[in-house]
Amino acid sequence: IKPQVNVPHPDGGRDCETCKAAERLYARWGRALSLWEKQQLVLRHLWIDGGCIVHRYIDRSFARKGLPPVGIELLDLGRLNLSLFGTLPSGNTVADGIEYAGYTPVALHVTRRPLPGTMNISEEDVRLPLEDCKLIMTRKSIGQSVPISWLASIVMTVHNLDEYLTSEEIAARVAAAFCVAVELPGGDMGQPLNGIPSGISGSGMGTDGKAIPRFIEAGRIDVIPNGAKVNIIDPKRPGTTFEPYLRASNRRISCGLGMSYEAFSNDYTGASYSSARSAALEERRMYRMQQALLVDQLMETIWGWFCDGLRLAPGLVPPHVFDAAGDIPVRWQLPGWSWVDPARDASASEKNLQLGLVSRSELCAEQGRDFEEVLEQRIEEDKKMREAGISPDIVTDTISVNDQEDEENAQSEEKE
Repeated sequence: IKPQVNVPHPDGGRDCETCKAAERLYARWGRALSLWEKQQLVLRHLWIDGGCIVHRYIDRSFARKGLPPVGIELLDLGRLNLSLFGTLPSGNTVADGIEYAGYTPVALHVTRRPLPGTMNISEEDVRLPLEDCKLIMTRKSIGQSVPISWLASIVMTVHNLDEYLTSEEIAARVAAAFCVAVELPGGDMGQPLNGIPSGISGSGMGTDGKAIPRFIEAGRIDVIPNGAKVNIIDPKRPGTTFEPYLRASNRRISCGLGMSYEAFSNDYTGASYSSARSAALEERRMYRMQQALLVDQLMETIWGWFCDGLRLAPGLVPPHVFDAAGDIPVRWQLPGWSWVDPARDASASEKNLQLGLVSRSELCAEQGRDFEEVLEQRIEEDKKMREAGISPDIVTDTISVNDQEDEENAQSEEKE
């Protein structure tokens, strides 16, 4: 998720040069802070823990590199002081590590863990004002103050499935071990097997004083006493219920994750093209929700701190980039997805564009691209092709995709 700066030009339109300069500065700052990795970590902790804490601090070393002097760190929920309850000396109340002024949260209380080598120093409570930190989470119920893991609804299903698969794996290993059971006649004190009475086999030593072998080694031949029965154990694993139970569990887990069954289980044996396409399109709703959540709670917060850092280091950007609210206008470019059926989807996009139902900017955004950048690249390519004496005009076929497929099918039927 990256920003597309939208600073207006004094003469009208978009100030492309200023916007590019601000985007390059943000990219340098983001690489120094590993913002791409932080996006992934925040999303991972939303699934596992239900959220995390993002905290900003002043880093003067960035100013020497020509960057905004603002650093960003992520804190896991284990740092939130959930045991802190009551009324503070300031008159504010605190519950679950969140400080309130009336009904408005104003700060988070986290524990500062001791550095390695300082084990005698206990943890310290640190107050972080909400101007410098944010608790990233989504509420599942009214009045919820602390995050709940997104995986809470499927944890037990996954646990039960893991235990079942472990049992099946053990049973399959036993089945592959060529298990043999020797039934001796005469009860516990019957005839000995290779000179080893069955009654003393529990001692681990035979009549010759040597250890009793627990497994039959490769190529070994043992003498079976008269009247003994040899039974070969052949457990049929996995059983007939294995596949149905596995599919049912994966369906429950995929529903809890908001994913399609085929994508989650990597099982396309029972899927048709139409069903897999429908599931994939529905699955993207979940992905778009996660992208919108990251933009709303993480990226907008980080962008505000980035603008604050620019005001702390004047000269990095011209003053006219800031709007009336003191921020730089921005829109967010989200990662897109490739088409499920490129030919048909491209044809549908072309028709929607002709009917005026979508714009070129929207079509580019669905592919995770920026229309202005694509336009600039096309202009540059056209210029280079004309300089090389090559026409940049694109020749398009007037036959639609569906008509072309119908024609190919008709030709194949005539050949048959």
